Amino acid sequence: KKKLVIFSTSFLVFAAALGFFMYEGTKKTVALTLDGEERVIKTHANTIQDIFNDLKISLRSEDYLSLAVDTEVKNNLSIVWKPAKQVELIQDQEKKTYWTAADTVEEFLKEQNIVINEHDKLNPNPDAKLKQDLKIAIQRAFPLKLVVGGKEQDVWSTSTTVADFLSQQGITL
Repeated sequence: KKKLVIFSTSFLVFAAALGFFMYEGTKKTVALTLDGEERVIKTHANTIQDIFNDLKISLRSEDYLSLAVDTEVKNNLSIVWKPAKQVELIQDQEKKTYWTAADTVEEFLKEQNIVINEHDKLNPNPDAKLKQDLKIAIQRAFPLKLVVGGKEQDVWSTSTTVADFLSQQGITL
């Protein structure tokens, strides 16, 4: 009777250990880069969407994801995710909100097909890193004819007042 109990207990322990190792052994290894942070996980998820659901990360359509959300998870899969940031663009007194996964102001402007001319003023600089709720201001330059002492010249300005324009040109009355 004692041998039967020991055998039964041993068999249960062996079966549980075997089940655990089989469960763990069938997981797929996935390399994740989540907003610049690298992680390696083991998962039974079927799709990339399932992985993000397991991690309790909600994906936005504007986020950058290196693969489609319905991609089947395979062993040694590599996934890169960058969450979209909300930025506000102020142009000609008009404000518009965008979601973007771009890293810099310049990348954002290219993504939105916004061209900045050499005389326009942009704040912050094109190489500035984008962050959540960043405000990007564009002042469009316009051409003017300036006559100083009878001498005419074509100039560009973003000034909204004559006094400011004259000051920028170094002209004092």
